[in-house]
Amino acid sequence: MIKVKFVDQGFKKKIARALATFGDMSDYFRSIAADWRKTNDIELFRGRTGPGQYKDLSPEYKKRKGKPKAKGGAGKVYPILLGKNSNIRNGITKKTSPYNVSLVGRRSLTVGIKDLPYAEIHQRGGKIRTKWGTINMPARPYIFNSKTGGINFQKQVERWMKELEFYTIRRLGGRTA
Repeated sequence: MIKVKFVDQGFKKKIARALATFGDMSDYFRSIAADWRKTNDIELFRGRTGPGQYKDLSPEYKKRKGKPKAKGGAGKVYPILLGKNSNIRNGITKKTSPYNVSLVGRRSLTVGIKDLPYAEIHQRGGKIRTKWGTINMPARPYIFNSKTGGINFQKQVERWMKELEFYTIRRLGGRTA
C-alpha cells in the first residue's frame, strides 16, 4: 500500500481537538474520503487531453501507448495515469475498486491504493525493467500531501477544514467550540 503521511499541522490540531470533544468522527471521515476520491478524479483524469502536471511521455512511449488495446496499447495517450486497465484511476476514485483503500474508523481515516505492483513506481519514480529495456520513470504522484503538493492540494485541505467547522457546529447543536 502506498502511504503518504499527512503533515498539515493546523489541520492535525483541529482534528485532535474535535476528537477530544466528540470521540467518534467516522461520519466526518467518510465525507472526507468521498471528497478525496472525487477530487482525484476531477484533478487527475476528467477531460485530460495533455500531460497535465506530469512530465510528458517520450515520443516512442506515446506511440506504443496510443495503439489500440487489442494491439497492446492503452487506446489513448492521455491522461497519463489511465493505462490499459484504469487500475490506478479506479483505486483512487472508486470506493468499490479492489485497489481502493478507504479505512474509516471512529478516530481515524486512511485513504490510498493497494495491491498494484506498479503503483509505487508511478508515485515515487525510479528505474524499472520493461520488455524494451531498463527505463528511468519520472515520478507521477497521484496521492498528494502538504509536502508533495499537487494540484489544488491546499484548496482541498481548506475545504476539509471548513467542513470540520460545519461538522463541529452541527455536533454541538448550533454552538461553536
